[in-house]
Amino acid sequence: MAAGLMIGRIMQLRHYLSAVIAGDVCALACALAWLSGQPRVMDEDARIGFHAAFIRQGDEKIETGVGNALIGAYLQRLGLSRRGDHLYRAGASRDYSGYDTLR
Repeated sequence: MAAGLMIGRIMQLRHYLSAVIAGDVCALACALAWLSGQPRVMDEDARIGFHAAFIRQGDEKIETGVGNALIGAYLQRLGLSRRGDHLYRAGASRDYSGYDTLR
């Protein structure tokens, strides 16, 4: 997650385009970075996946409020907090074997 936030910040500062091409999946840290693209592009057959932040404790995955707060602050800095933060909250009830996707 931290890598995606850092890459996204650099992309935002440098006004880089972000793109996911047909047939590819951009998930987790990639999805965070993709959100910062100016503009953001995704082919019709591309998938972009999101889920809530979590930490591993043994075999268990536990949602982390701190991680989700960092994601929320990042989304707000991108001007997406009202439109995008529900993608991460939606993943909170999942078992993290999958993620919510665009498309």
